Amino acid sequence: MAKLRCIDVLQIRMGLAAAFYGILFMLAATTIWTFVIRYRRHPSFALLLSMLILTFSLATVQSALTIVNIARSVPSSPGSDVSFSCLDLPVSLAPDLLFEIQMILGDSFAIYRCWMLWGKSWLAVAIPSLCTLSLIALIPVLCLGLLPGLQLPISGIISLVTNILVTLLIVIKLWRSYRRVMPEDRILFRSVVSFIIQTGVLYHMTIFSLLIALFNSWVDGFSTVGPNIITNIVAISFHLLILQVSLSRSFHTSTDNYPVAHSPDDITPSSGQNIDFAGLRLRKAQTSQAVALTMTSPDPIVDLILPRIPRH
Repeated sequence: MAKLRCIDVLQIRMGLAAAFYGILFMLAATTIWTFVIRYRRHPSFALLLSMLILTFSLATVQSALTIVNIARSVPSSPGSDVSFSCLDLPVSLAPDLLFEIQMILGDSFAIYRCWMLWGKSWLAVAIPSLCTLSLIALIPVLCLGLLPGLQLPISGIISLVTNILVTLLIVIKLWRSYRRVMPEDRILFRSVVSFIIQTGVLYHMTIFSLLIALFNSWVDGFSTVGPNIITNIVAISFHLLILQVSLSRSFHTSTDNYPVAHSPDDITPSSGQNIDFAGLRLRKAQTSQAVALTMTSPDPIVDLILPRIPRH
């Protein structure tokens, strides 16, 4: 593949940066608003909201630095010549560092969810944890420039392997817990499993496509557009997952996610009304079973769709 001109590279970077961040901005506004309105009293609210804000903020700063670098590469006075030229300025270190931090943040949260689902077993997350530690170890390599042109693709490959492993472990564990979910919540449970797979595949295919471009003669492709795309995709995937779960729950119930559990003693039958106390006790036992599931397998995202007893 022939080497692209400087102005062509800037056009590609500008178009991709604007497109991906535009999608993220609208998605983040919708997701955060929906999540705050719907789950502001949920025990996982603070953790998930922090992740939403952090991933969006890192992507915002990274996109802003990318635009600044593009703007500096274009002369303010192109002259009388019709064809525009540009300065082939090197990309600063800050956007690449934010790219690494965003991947580490996304991978670490996924590993945390997997660790909680597997009963806090370090053996289950041993390989993904080692992969994330290797990503952290690559930060000094990036800062010192010891592997020019290679450290970003290597980071992408490590993150891809980590996410594939963690996604498989989460899906396997959730599917094995399927029988413990109450029948009326199984549709929601299947939905969240499919959402996890979909958003995971989105991230996997993004890195895989950039690696294909890398090995298809576009040597500078990954380092040129990869950091900005992947930083935004990490945020887009997480926001999309939270939004899908939030809307899925909203479409199946009109109340919030803290249903009040009544005991038979709390109900006074009206005249001519028969109360099925056996059915109420069965329902109470099923609710307790669902709450036990959230406590023994506390994935903060899956926890959003399962009913809970309100805390007094």
